[in-house]
This record gives sequence, C-alpha cells and structure tokens, in this order.
Amino acid sequence: MKDLQWRPILIRAGILGLLGGVVPIFFGANLLISATPIAMMFAIYLTVPKAQGNRTLVGMIASVLVALLSLAIFFAYQYLTVDAAEATELFQYVLYQTGLSILILSFFGSFVFAKVTSWTEKKRLEFEAKMDAKKEAQKKQYANRPKRKVKKKKKR
Repeated sequence: MKDLQWRPILIRAGILGLLGGVVPIFFGANLLISATPIAMMFAIYLTVPKAQGNRTLVGMIASVLVALLSLAIFFAYQYLTVDAAEATELFQYVLYQTGLSILILSFFGSFVFAKVTSWTEKKRLEFEAKMDAKKEAQKKQYANRPKRKVKKKKKR
C-alpha cells in the first residue's frame, strides 16, 4: 500500500466518478446502472497499465472509488431535488441492483486487465529483444562481408 502512487489513482478516479455521477443526472436516472460500470472499466483501463506495483490492487481501488464517487454525487443530487423517502427508496434499489456487480466488476476486471497488461508487456519485451538480436546479426553480417573490388578505368 505504501508503494502505490495515490495521486494519479485519485485524479483519474475523481474525474471518472464525477462523469459517472453527472451523466445520470442530465440524461436520466436509469443510466446510473450502466454509466457507473462503464466509468469503472475506464478507470481500470486508465490506471492499470501505468501502475508500478500491484496492478490488480490499483485497478480495484480505482474502480471502487469511481463507483462510490458516482453513487455519492448522484444520490446527493437526488436528496436535494426530490423527496427524501423517494431518494432513499431509489438508493436502496440501486445498491441492491449494483452492489454485488460493483465488487465483481472491480475485482475480475482488474485481475483480467492486469494479467493481460503484464502478458502484453512481456511479449513486447521478447519481441524487442528478438528485433535487437536480428539487427545485431545484420550488422555483423554486413561488417563481415567480403569487400567488392572496384575496377579502375584506364585513362586514354
């Protein structure tokens, strides 16, 4: 936990959480159930490749922060604009519908994306090493080639 870079995680999670909470306010409350997971996946996509330490943990933290922030923004707006009983009922419904999916999405999405990212980096390094070896072999082959004799023309 100490080696995590919190600033990039919090910045990305804050921006995406804000977007995930504001989109349902302007375009309808039914978008909350789809906007929050999309924002969570974007948070995983933006934070995991740049993470230095435990990538799965970084992705989980970022996605859970996005979910909490988007739900907090949306329901703060709901409590300010509609009746408190209605907002509480909507809050309970959304938690019932999305509570487990938020945890599942944050864990498995982070795990899969972290593994794919590490596999891709490993393959990229292998490919770069292979290309470097090929360039070195070409340089050696070029340096060891026999010199071509150039015939001089006779002047008349």
